[in-house]
Amino acid sequence: MVECDISHSFLSAGCNRIFGCADLLMSDGSCDLLAYGASSLVIIADADNASALCSLRGHTDRVNCVRWLPQKKYQESPILSPHLASASSDGKIIIWIHTPSKGWTQKT
Repeated sequence: MVECDISHSFLSAGCNRIFGCADLLMSDGSCDLLAYGASSLVIIADADNASALCSLRGHTDRVNCVRWLPQKKYQESPILSPHLASASSDGKIIIWIHTPSKGWTQKT
């Protein structure tokens, strides 16, 4: 039997070709996170080096719009909690909320 060593070297997810399907989260004048629709997924990427950080699943059809919402403080913590809205061709709108303890969760 031949053994193979397989490693992850490249991940790509193209943005849907819809106006408004990508948005930058900016703080202190710098770009922090990029969110965009890729088929029925929402991709969160590091805006500085364009690397995908995670994919958010919840839509069943093409994501047409992604928008960062104004940030709010998470409870009494000084950590800001990013909120993101996404909408798709299936008519579903999802509000994605990131918290330090749970990661990304959705409200429909």
